This record gives sequence, C-alpha cells and structure tokens, in this order.
Amino acid sequence: MRVLSGPLPPALRNTILSEYNRLTGERIAVQDFRRLTEQSPAGPALHALLETNGGRVAAHCCLLPFALKGPGGSMVVAKEHYFFLSEEYRSQAVREFERSRKPAAALLLAKLYEAAFQKSWLPILACAPPQLEPIHDYAGCRSVDFSVRDCYFILHPGRAWQGAHHLRQRTRASFVAASLWNRAYASCLSPWQYRSGLVRQSRIADDTISTNGHSSRRFSLPEDPAFLRWRYPDSSYVRLAVNDGTSAYVIAAKGSPYTYARVCQFRAPSLAAIPSLMEKLIREARASDAVGVRWSIWGDGPEQNQLVSELRKRTFLCVHRVRRLLLSSSDPQFASADAWNLSDSLFTFDL
Repeated sequence: MRVLSGPLPPALRNTILSEYNRLTGERIAVQDFRRLTEQSPAGPALHALLETNGGRVAAHCCLLPFALKGPGGSMVVAKEHYFFLSEEYRSQAVREFERSRKPAAALLLAKLYEAAFQKSWLPILACAPPQLEPIHDYAGCRSVDFSVRDCYFILHPGRAWQGAHHLRQRTRASFVAASLWNRAYASCLSPWQYRSGLVRQSRIADDTISTNGHSSRRFSLPEDPAFLRWRYPDSSYVRLAVNDGTSAYVIAAKGSPYTYARVCQFRAPSLAAIPSLMEKLIREARASDAVGVRWSIWGDGPEQNQLVSELRKRTFLCVHRVRRLLLSSSDPQFASADAWNLSDSLFTFDL
C-alpha cells in the first residue's frame, strides 16, 4: 500500500484509468481524469494504491480537493473518486497488515483519509453504493440522507429506458408516456415565444457570478471563476445566465446519445425566466442528440417545490428518491441535510 500526491506518472495514470473503466464500465477520458485529479485550484489529488509484487495495480482510490462555501467561510474539503479493487484480490491480506481483520478496501480508505486529515481536508465526501457503505464505516464515515426529485424531459424514450436501471420498473415504463408529452411541448417551441435576451449563453467563467444577497448560510459549491473553469470545461458544459437582476444561472452538461443534458449547478431562477431556460436546455439537448434534459432538485423547501411545479407544468416527469452522502466528519454542523445546498455536481464529478 502507498499514498501518492499527484500528478501521477503518465504510465501509472493510464493504468489506473484503464482498470477503473474496465471494472466499472465507465468511459472516462484521460483528459477529464487529468483535469479533475491534477488541476483543482486547491491542488492535486491524493491517490492510494494497492499493488502486487509484480507491480500490478490491484486497487485505487483518490481524493479530489476543492473549496466548499459554508457559514464560517471557505474550507478545503475532498471528494472521494475513482475507487476500485479488483475482485481477485479482495480476500488477500495487505502487506504489513496481515493480522488486521479489516478488508483490504477498508485499509486503503483509512490510509488515504489519514493522509487527507494531515492536509486539513475536512470533511471528506463520498457517494457509494449500499454494498460499499460498511467499508466506509471503517474509515469513520457517517451517512446523511437527502430528498431529491429527479425531473426528466425525454427526447429518446428507448435510450432513457436503457439508462434507468436504478429506477423501478413502473417508473421506467412511465418514460414512454412522458416522452409523448415532452415531444409535443418541444415541437411548440419558438425562438420568438419568450422575451428576447432574458436568458443568454456565456462561457463558464466569463465573469464572476455575483454573490450579493447570497451569503453562505449553507454548505454549497463555490461560484468563483477558478473553480468553475476547473469543474466545468466549456467543451462539455454550457452556462445560461438570466438577465433579470437576480444573478440566477444554470450550468449544464451538454449531453450525448448516452446521457442527458443535465443541470449540474444553478442558482434558482425567477418564474419568468424558467420558460426561456427550458427552451435553451431542450435546444442544447437536441443539438447534442442527448437522451433529454435532466434537472435534479434537492430539498423540499418552498423554493424547491415551486421550481418542481414549474418543471411539471412544462411536461417534465419528476421522480422522488432519497440519496445518501457519506461524510468523514463527526462535526454536527455537517450532519443535517438542511445544512447543505446540494446540486448534482457535488455527488458526481464525471457528469
């Protein structure tokens, strides 16, 4: 076992990414892996490795540091990512830990978290499937559950069905009916339908997003240009700014034939701006031949409920579910879902 601070040597980097893609079925490009692990404004990632005597990478996990806004100001936290352990090594002992009863994956995480604590990266955030939660218990993680409504505008129901294995069969079946309403709504869109100039497209970090009137009363992603440039390259994301004096905006992944044009980070727009935002998001999805548009709304407050209501009026199918965030900190300020202003980008960095 060893822990390295990036950037990694090219050969090792390529080996890790190849093995991760093979075991998970993902299609992470090397340029995206390098951007996330090497170019964060908070510094390069920490990597933990388990290797065989022959030098084969048997396991890997890394922590991506970034600044998080909070009530007490900005802090550097870390997001766990690119975690794998090859099945053939899962029952083998780790050198120097032969007497430990902890599984290899738990030892790997504990060593990685320890290195992060020494850098004062707190808390560490992880999103893991239920079968991996016990592994994170060994590293001292606690769980916080969040209510979320995933809202879908479906342009290609067949692809939507194939990519929704995490949803119940009944919900997946409703995609077909919803897509009929979605296509009817999309066919009525007109470039002259809404007020010209209300929503404009801009480069991700053309200017700093104003924080006037938006103090960090809850933990949320930063909005400074350095973070936005790192997190959302213009080649893969689009930013829509609302010109109504509210500083509202939406940053969305452009989508592909296999994915949605997906809202990743936003500041809630006014009701008047929603139709124009929807039009531009749908056009963006069509331009990239995306499955459709996906906008996940976290929380159940009045502002979130109003936004969901407006999306439903525009034929979005909204599905409620609970998602779990794992936190390394026992500090009670992080333990409440109400203390967080979440977006999809905090959960999944590869959107």
